[in-house]
Amino acid sequence: DIFEQAFGGGGRRQRGPRRGSDIQQALRLDFLDAVNGTNLDVRTEYVDLDNDKRVRKTRKVNVTIPAGVDTGVVLRVGGKGNTGDKGMPSGDLLLHLDVSSDPYFKRHNYDVHVNLPITISQAILGGKVDVLTLDGMVEMKIPAGTQPDSQLAMRGKGIKRVNGTRRGAQIVTMKINIP
Repeated sequence: DIFEQAFGGGGRRQRGPRRGSDIQQALRLDFLDAVNGTNLDVRTEYVDLDNDKRVRKTRKVNVTIPAGVDTGVVLRVGGKGNTGDKGMPSGDLLLHLDVSSDPYFKRHNYDVHVNLPITISQAILGGKVDVLTLDGMVEMKIPAGTQPDSQLAMRGKGIKRVNGTRRGAQIVTMKINIP
């Protein structure tokens, strides 16, 4: 009837085989693993079809975490979700990342901020100090007449952009130790 075609009447729809549903899972990452990227084995539960019965199973999935990810990023691992109907693909595994904070490095987008304690004489006269970066220790020059809480930027010493080559900066805040 024309009314059923126009307004979706009838209520009978053919339901064919369906793709497996996605699995959502939280994944907590260490700060340096998120910054540098890593490979992790993640244990996940999924639903499998066994003789047309749905059975809960667990599996280990190797996941590549790209360098530069942060809290809130969702990684999609294709085909590692729940099993689909016969002949249909499995769903995906969606990992919601939560990156731990670091006691030394503070992240702001792709820049990292650190506090550097210096002496009054280093602030007045200037000098060279060793600064811990994401790549290890680096020597940095402190200009003469450095004021308390002034900041120096070390370009290219921050966090790598996800799927890119450019890096943020490391911002060093001078903390003058007053005896």
